[in-house]
This record gives sequence, C-alpha cells and structure tokens, in this order.
Amino acid sequence: MSSIYRGFTFETGVVDQCSYTALAALVASATVTAIPFTEFASSARVHQISATAPGSDQGDGSLWFDSTLNMYRVRGLAGWNGALHVDANNQTGGALPKGAWVVNSGAAARVAAGATHRWPEVLGVLTASMADASHDLFLRRGIQQALVIGPCTAGDYLVLAGSTFTSFAAGYAVSCTLGAAGSVTFTAGIAVGVAFANISAATTGLITCMVF
Repeated sequence: MSSIYRGFTFETGVVDQCSYTALAALVASATVTAIPFTEFASSARVHQISATAPGSDQGDGSLWFDSTLNMYRVRGLAGWNGALHVDANNQTGGALPKGAWVVNSGAAARVAAGATHRWPEVLGVLTASMADASHDLFLRRGIQQALVIGPCTAGDYLVLAGSTFTSFAAGYAVSCTLGAAGSVTFTAGIAVGVAFANISAATTGLITCMVF
C-alpha cells in the first residue's frame, strides 16, 4: 500500500503514486490553513457589484461593477475610474452641468468648466451633473452628449466657447465655422470634438459629439 505523509514527493513514472490509495491519502491529509475568514466576506471580494460606490474597498486597484452605468470601475486617483472615464472632483464652488467640457482646475483630480477658445487641452465631458465638492465621471474621449451653442451642423469641428458668448461661456463648445452664433469676429480655438447632430442659432443644449 502507498501512503502520503508530510514531505512526500511525487515522482515521474511511478505508477503506484497515481493509485486510488495514494490519491485518497493525499485528499484525506490535505488541510487549508492561514486563510482568514474575512477573505470570504462580501466587503473583501475581488470585485463588488453595486448600483452605488462601495462603502469599503481594498484601496487603489479595487474593482467595482457599477450596475447603474453597466461598466467596471477601478479605484484610483481618489475615485472610481472606468474605461475611458476618470472620476474627478469639483471644487469650483458651484455645480457643473451634465455635458460640460471640463479642464484641469490646477490640482490633481479636480476639474472646472473650460471657458476660453485657446485652452491647450480639454480633459473631457461630464457624463452627469456634478455638485460642488463632489466626485463624478468625465469621458476622456469617445461619443458623449455635450453642451453646444448653436448654430452647429453635424460634422462641424468644435472649440470651447469663450468670452464672445458671455451668457453661456463656461463648459460649452461652439462650431468653429466662421461667423458661428452670429459673430463675425469669432476666434477659432483648439478643436475639442466633432458634432454629430444639429443645433439651431441662439440655442444651447446637449447634442451627441465625438470628444477628442
């Protein structure tokens, strides 16, 4: 008969070591130790499934399936980021609307509504309204509904609205077609996206865009 004991070494080509008796002895003597029960708790799973951000996690690198947005999000940069999305903080002192084109506000993971034609880089577009002192996602690139000032035609390149449009400047984009919104002195800035829909003159609102 074969027996399994501490330190036993299986060897290649020894038929008896693969016998029923040997394998039964292996299973009978196997023990699982040093695995804390908390490793099996719901708050310590490899990934969590929830409609809202988990109340506890394992720090940066934790996985959460956001069942509201139907996407995986990863803990990092003091928030929950998704593929092509970044969780950022609004510390502007006021709410930022859904679809606002946002730029870095000068501190890590903080955003503000872009308001100048020649801003060197737009970080992305907010996927939902963001209250002051709160976190939310912005889309870095891809298709997203975004705030635009008309007139704009599908296919037009977009730049940030600037001081020419004092009523709706911050967070809005505008067609860089010469004379857009009735201004013959309009200054084309740095392209931030392309419009996929039309919006009429003297109108503002959300339209589908490709964000660069």
